[in-house]
Amino acid sequence: MSHPQEPTRQPTVDETERYKVTLHRAAIACLFVCPALAALPPRKLDFYTISLIGMTGFSGNYLYRESQGQSIWKVIGGSKAEDMRPKGDTSLPTDKAREFQRQMKLQREARTAGDNNALEATQGDKQNILEQVYYGKEKPEGWRERRAQEDQKALAEGKGLSDIILDQIWDVWTWGKHKEAQLVAEVKSEGDKKN
Repeated sequence: MSHPQEPTRQPTVDETERYKVTLHRAAIACLFVCPALAALPPRKLDFYTISLIGMTGFSGNYLYRESQGQSIWKVIGGSKAEDMRPKGDTSLPTDKAREFQRQMKLQREARTAGDNNALEATQGDKQNILEQVYYGKEKPEGWRERRAQEDQKALAEGKGLSDIILDQIWDVWTWGKHKEAQLVAEVKSEGDKKN
């Protein structure tokens, strides 16, 4: 005849909270104590040191998972953004984020459907943005020739290569306002000469 087992008792809310607080404090303690113990002499790489490093990683992962809701290994492993977002939270904070999500959805649909036209349309927008960032107000066609002419003109005026390079760096640093200020000054001086 078998002995009847006693029914298992569920922990109370108070016991569960105390357990969580104890685990949290133990993880914090391990996060600092384990590396300190591993750093004490004699320093050698043995089972003891490896277990201390493992406990440090485990406690750090526990604390990260407790605060962020996901493991460090998921983040390092490159899990998808959809997996990290809480289920049911479909709202995005900004219009830019919604537009980016729309672009990504179009690209995903284009890849799955094999529709090259939709993919080229979304990439065309990105190329325009990239070209705007790279070229600025400069026209992409013939920019090398224009730059070479500007350099030849500067060399003819008596500037050295270091002056040309410093002017180009200053132009980039001031986002082109340096050239705009020079053009405004030239226009004003020409206007003064005419009067």
